[in-house]
Amino acid sequence: MATTQGSLFPMIIFFIQVIAFCSFINGSNARLTWKRKVVVDQSGEGQYRKIQEAIDAVPKNNLEPTFILIKPGTYKEKVTVPEDKPFIILSGRNTSNTIVAWDDSGDIYTSPTISNTYGKGAKAVALRVSSERAEFYACKIISYQDTLLDERGSHFYSNCYIEGGTDFICGNAASVFQKCTIHSVSNHNGAITAQRRTKAEENTGFYFVDCKVTGVKSCTLGRPWGPYSRVVFIGTYMSSAVNPHGWDDWEKPTTHSSVHYGEYKCYGPGSNRSKRVGWSQSLSNQEATNIVTNAVTTVKSRIKQCHLHSTSKDNGAITAQHRMSAKDNTGFYFVGCKITGIKKCTLGRPWGPFSRVVFSQTYMSSAVLPHGWDDWGKPSTHGTAYFGEYMCYGPGAERTSRAKWSRTLSNEEALPYMSMKMMDGRSWVMA
Repeated sequence: MATTQGSLFPMIIFFIQVIAFCSFINGSNARLTWKRKVVVDQSGEGQYRKIQEAIDAVPKNNLEPTFILIKPGTYKEKVTVPEDKPFIILSGRNTSNTIVAWDDSGDIYTSPTISNTYGKGAKAVALRVSSERAEFYACKIISYQDTLLDERGSHFYSNCYIEGGTDFICGNAASVFQKCTIHSVSNHNGAITAQRRTKAEENTGFYFVDCKVTGVKSCTLGRPWGPYSRVVFIGTYMSSAVNPHGWDDWEKPTTHSSVHYGEYKCYGPGSNRSKRVGWSQSLSNQEATNIVTNAVTTVKSRIKQCHLHSTSKDNGAITAQHRMSAKDNTGFYFVGCKITGIKKCTLGRPWGPFSRVVFSQTYMSSAVLPHGWDDWGKPSTHGTAYFGEYMCYGPGAERTSRAKWSRTLSNEEALPYMSMKMMDGRSWVMA
């Protein structure tokens, strides 16, 4: 589910060919309030037979959350969500029987969709994303050349499957790909990415975190569409399909000193860097920390930027996280947020003995009490709860009087909570 501030910066979210939703949608529909629900069904049992018809029926400058459920079928149509129609969610139930496809080639600049069956021989974009903000969860995006034209904006892809042969993730957006499977069908060293950053000052790039790269024969990780192309793989499995040299300069040796192609703690037979091109980079822990922090902040905070407002009149706690064991992979992680309040509040207190809450790069107003955290009268949790802060700012972020059992996180300590490794859509709060 998503919101935007209006049509000037619309958010277009596609859940075409969805395998599974985030738990708050899939398992908690009783708590959701959809202003408009629409069913698309080719058999005629819905309000519309075509997806585009349902989108066209949404009024311009839409401000009501609109849920469009797409019943199983193969919908052979180009689908466009106009910029003046935000607050739309398109939802399929299974990638095996809910498919949006068309057969076309050439430069496509008007229609986002999921599958293009044209095949080899020409550009065949399956999905074009140019909205300022967009999120994709468990989508399958398939074509051959230029499969995903991630043209511009800030985008987040989680648990998606993206398949192609040549330059199949291309464009100049600032995008994070988390736990995605990237599958190359190239027969001979086709490039996975073609990132188009044209200036050193542009805050764009493709960042792959905890992903999986596979292929039928051989591929490279990327080549420079723009002279300052930027692509980074972090904690990613690389199969033997990845060519030992890793990267291609597209016969543009002048880009060797300007592109930024980096790898950090990748693994698998294709991750061996002993034969990598000399102008790619093996990132240090500090470099990876900075890149992930900046990437997540650029992408995720621009997408959501949660505003937490306390109406407590007497030191009420914002969070009460219920982690019961040190083995529980749960916690609340706030990134790029804003905390305000009418009087005074604390950041949290331990509902469970191993409660875990982290605030990163978050503005804290004077409503946040100097000691910051409350132990709920349970001093035994001082050694088990994990309450951390990283690069927060504002009058309430001063840590000189913080509870001594809370933590000021270092770059290295903050990295796991910034890299989204623990954020699988079920047990976290991410701004």
